[in-house]
Amino acid sequence: MALRALCLMACAALAQMASAAEIRVGHALSHDSHVGHALVKAAERISADSGGRLVLKQIGNGAAGNDQKLMQDAIDGNIEIFISSTSTIVPVYKPLAILDTPFLFAHREEAHALLDGKIGKDLLAGVSAGGLVGLSFWELGFRNLTNNVRPVTHLSDLKGIKLRTMPTELAINTFKRLGADAQPLPFPQLRPALESGAFDGQENPLPTIVSANLHQVQKYLTISKHLYGIYGVMASKKWWDTLSKADRTIIGNALAEARLFQRAESQRATDEALKIIKDAGVKVSELEIGERLLIERRLERVVAPIAQEAGFNLWVSMADELGRIRSKSK
Repeated sequence: MALRALCLMACAALAQMASAAEIRVGHALSHDSHVGHALVKAAERISADSGGRLVLKQIGNGAAGNDQKLMQDAIDGNIEIFISSTSTIVPVYKPLAILDTPFLFAHREEAHALLDGKIGKDLLAGVSAGGLVGLSFWELGFRNLTNNVRPVTHLSDLKGIKLRTMPTELAINTFKRLGADAQPLPFPQLRPALESGAFDGQENPLPTIVSANLHQVQKYLTISKHLYGIYGVMASKKWWDTLSKADRTIIGNALAEARLFQRAESQRATDEALKIIKDAGVKVSELEIGERLLIERRLERVVAPIAQEAGFNLWVSMADELGRIRSKSK
């Protein structure tokens, strides 16, 4: 009887293993990043809630391809989930462009409130038109400026600084409008370019600046918070439509819950990076009072096409919602 019981238990375990469904999540970060850590949490929750039937497997470090490839693979049904900057997803769902607006958020709490509210939910729902399913918004973080010329505390301080930006028309136009000599450059080439003096400065989230050792070849950091980067956690609609309602709930809840852990980890990484930068002797400053308003006015021509691309009604709704969020925080 004991032998028979053991056989039955072994058969049940083998049956469970055979029926386990693997959910692949592709992203460009390391498994030791805030995104990687959050996915471990999500995997644990999914496994527990499904009785081990669903297995979340992350494929990090760009091993499954760059963001554009991951997105196309998801649309084609060749990967289940991917995580990338929302900027990557704009070509398949233009209203997401609104999240690329420079100086849109003053604080990360504003961003969280907007993204977790009706506007964020509507944006996630809208990507289904492009063959994706929006599951959650995670935090990439605020981008900030570094350079070797001077402290940037006023708009005029940017004039003539040769600044490496992201290779997007919006990023280049934004900093050119602000007076910098803005030019794109592949990220792997950035540190040598700063070290040699080919470029004066760059802009990135603080953890990225530290992980690439850019602070070792820069003298000044400005906490400009000129753009709040957002990760979109997106699923393949082709795959999602094959799931039961129960499995959709398990996966969706786990990834939505993991966003809170991921955001906390992102902030922890940002705080640690700022300390490392200061300890390295980099002079840290912020924009002077009133400069943010001057910059926003200077960028009106740059922002106008974003409003047009995203849709005027969405733009007005976002402005109204941000107004309500800010009034509550006072």
